[in-house]
Amino acid sequence: MGPSGPSLLRKNDGVTLIVYDCCKGAIFMKTAYISILAVLLFSLLSCGSSDGNESRPYSSGSGSGHGSGNSGEDDIVNGNGVVQFVDVEGGCWRIVGDNGIHYEPINLSDEFRKDGLAVQFEVKFRRDLATVCMVGVIVEIVSIHQ
Repeated sequence: MGPSGPSLLRKNDGVTLIVYDCCKGAIFMKTAYISILAVLLFSLLSCGSSDGNESRPYSSGSGSGHGSGNSGEDDIVNGNGVVQFVDVEGGCWRIVGDNGIHYEPINLSDEFRKDGLAVQFEVKFRRDLATVCMVGVIVEIVSIHQ
C-alpha cells in the first residue's frame, strides 16, 4: 500500500521521486532537482514585484500624495476624516477618511482621542510597522487639526 499523502523520496543520482496517493492509486513523477528549484523560483517571483511600482490604493481618493516617488515623499497623504474608537485588543484608535480608507495612527495624541471628532490630517504611511489592532493602514501623523 502506498503513502497516505504526498511524499518526497531522494535518490543518490540527483533525481527526486514525488509520490502522491489520492486514495485510488499513486502518481509517480520523476523530476530533477533543477525542476524543483525552477518551480520554487517562479513561485517566489510571481508573488509580487520588487521594483517599487506596486499599486498604491491608499494614496488615491480625497487624499493627495506629494513628491517624486524616489524619496518616499509620495507616502504622505492629507485629507479629512473622523476619529473613531474601536473596541478590540483593549481599545484602538483610527481615522476613517472621507475617501473610505481607515488609517491607524501610531502617534495620535490624547487631545484628538475623541470618538466622532472631525479632523483634517496629513499622514505618512508606515509600511515597515505592524500592530496588534489591525484596524487600518498604519500611518504616522505629520499634522492634524479640527
